[in-house]
Amino acid sequence: VKIQDYGTPFLFIYGKDKKVWFHSESWLKKLQEEHKGQVEAVPGGHWFMQSSPDLVNQKVDKWLRAN
Repeated sequence: VKIQDYGTPFLFIYGKDKKVWFHSESWLKKLQEEHKGQVEAVPGGHWFMQSSPDLVNQKVDKWLRAN
């Protein structure tokens, strides 16, 4: 699926300290350029939602209220 075909809003949160990423910098850049989703990097690794639960909850809550 091409980024320009994304039809619904989405929030992509990832741990910026993760050793292996499943996305590329070019994908993140293209999302931002085409306004096809919101991307948030938070402190932590694979289980960032456990290491930064309050921050993740704030980001999800803010995104839900905006969409």
